[in-house]
Amino acid sequence: MRVLINAVSIKEGGSLVVLTKLLFAMLEAQPNIEWIVAAHPTIIPVGENARSAVWLPLGEVQPTAFHILKWYELELPAIVKNYRPDVLFSQTNYLPRRALACPTLLLLQNAGYFSAEFDRLTMARLNTVGARLAWRQKCRWARQSVKTATMLAVQTAALAESVNMQTGRPRDQITVIPHGPGLAVHRRSPRPERRGDQFRIGYVTKWGVQKNFDTLFKAAQKLQKESYHFKIILTLDKSSRETNETMAMARNLGIEALIENYGEVAFDDVSAIYDGLDMFVFASVCESFGFPTVEAMARGLPIITARTKENAEVTRGAALEFSPDDADALASHLATMMNDDQERAKRANLSLVASRRYSWENAARETIAALDALATKSARNASSVNERVTLQRRTAAHYDFYPFEFLTPKDETSIEKIQPEPFRRFVNSHVEQGAKIADIGCGPGRGTLYLAQRGGDVVGVDISLESLLLARGRAPAAKYVVSTNLALPFVDGCFEIVISDGVIHHTPDARFAFAEIARITKTGGHCYLAVYRKWGYYYFVYTFIGVPIRWLEKLAFGRKLLFATLVPLYWIVHLIKSGGTRSWRGAVNFFYDYIITPRASFHTYEEILRWATKEGFKLSEYEPRLGNVHVFVFRKKPPSRACSAESINCIASRN
Repeated sequence: MRVLINAVSIKEGGSLVVLTKLLFAMLEAQPNIEWIVAAHPTIIPVGENARSAVWLPLGEVQPTAFHILKWYELELPAIVKNYRPDVLFSQTNYLPRRALACPTLLLLQNAGYFSAEFDRLTMARLNTVGARLAWRQKCRWARQSVKTATMLAVQTAALAESVNMQTGRPRDQITVIPHGPGLAVHRRSPRPERRGDQFRIGYVTKWGVQKNFDTLFKAAQKLQKESYHFKIILTLDKSSRETNETMAMARNLGIEALIENYGEVAFDDVSAIYDGLDMFVFASVCESFGFPTVEAMARGLPIITARTKENAEVTRGAALEFSPDDADALASHLATMMNDDQERAKRANLSLVASRRYSWENAARETIAALDALATKSARNASSVNERVTLQRRTAAHYDFYPFEFLTPKDETSIEKIQPEPFRRFVNSHVEQGAKIADIGCGPGRGTLYLAQRGGDVVGVDISLESLLLARGRAPAAKYVVSTNLALPFVDGCFEIVISDGVIHHTPDARFAFAEIARITKTGGHCYLAVYRKWGYYYFVYTFIGVPIRWLEKLAFGRKLLFATLVPLYWIVHLIKSGGTRSWRGAVNFFYDYIITPRASFHTYEEILRWATKEGFKLSEYEPRLGNVHVFVFRKKPPSRACSAESINCIASRN
């Protein structure tokens, strides 16, 4: 495959980080791909990795309308014609207006084109009619490029939704690929306790209209009056007019002495900057991804972020949040961090956990998969290939917001009693002290807690980080891994017991998910599988009645209607069935799991047995009706490559 990368206008910031880090990761992941890079002449890197790509000898494209138009409408199409790439991968937010001779993957890295708040801030900043017209034209061009591209790539689902809403581009043609931890390297262990009597609060970022220094500085002014000892660490270009204005703002508020501005930081020094901080604030109101936040998390810093959809998605619950214009709330969070060592340590640990979702290696694999889909198939087929990844991300987001959590404190004290009878029989028959157990799709840990109490060496796996955090709080003795069921990060034959209780029917490919749980089951090991049965009443509820309900739920007025009518009725039914113990939140989670869940597939007894035969499973027990599912207990027959006897260190680098 030959890929042409358009990065000709990229010279600095997060886009430059993406160009270098993502390209080098893709070079390592797929050395057989021929990479041709059209880049700004001042940023062509050196080294062994750089020599693996062809860097086109281009002159500098001047930032004038004429030169930019000349590049996109004449020079880039000519390069496509001459080099005949299989795919054009544009990282600049733009594509030529004319049709090209190859499919295109457009990486959108400027959320400002799709943000009303960013547009308002930009228009307020621009002081000439010409500058405002130029900004409007860039926005129109970016939206036109969205419609022209064969496929889009964005770093967050929040941006994908904005693009979908504002351009009408189908959501299944927008692939969400979270990128790596910027320029930082993941810490392997929590940060040591701080030393010294002055807290160092970092805001490592370039200047931008959306960066919201005003709220940070007002919060600092409030803390200064309350006699807190701290410094605010910035990394703004010391020679720029915008930095001078920012420092003037600090001076007017009387906090200039609290500011240490290191100036722009060299790539190699980024981790060191973060390691010199005690906490990190990200006050920005609009970001495509927010590399500084991910870098800070990777270095194990406790973080505080402005409450935006993008920040919430990236931090995954690790950050304390404040309304972007609420300086008092930010000051309160900063005071909490400085006063409470335990809270600071807790947030630092959450940062480390959340940051491990982000790696350049994973970003490279997913980007190559998108490029390969475009190179080998039509745009229609590429969309269907992307559907699997899109559905998994939707499922993860769904269960992050609505985890299948309904237990009461009383339930936890008698966890065995609330387990389904077939599951209790399975555990009593097959789970021994110290048995290596994988609870795939463990959710908030209802079964995980029971298995751990029975003495199992349990690993809980789920695609939803929020569900795993609930499970860890409930069953801290178990280990936990964030992973999709379609690519489990374990070697073959690693577990004596594998549990898949109501999970594979929520994946894009239940057959493949079944093969994965069979793969990790040890020879002679046992698997407990519960899966939705076809032709039961729930099949008709989800397949037919559920369709208009899911459509309503996508709309703001529809959600209000559901929560005013159907959901309360659903709660009352659950309240009666549970003898008055079902909480409102528990009923809502049930409703979203059964009716709104993005994916539910239904399978017959014969279908599951065919799969089992091919995967070397022998049926040892069958329960035809357990609510909406039927239950299979299998034993693994043929030999398979087992892992070593050293506990659950079989977590491999497949992830």
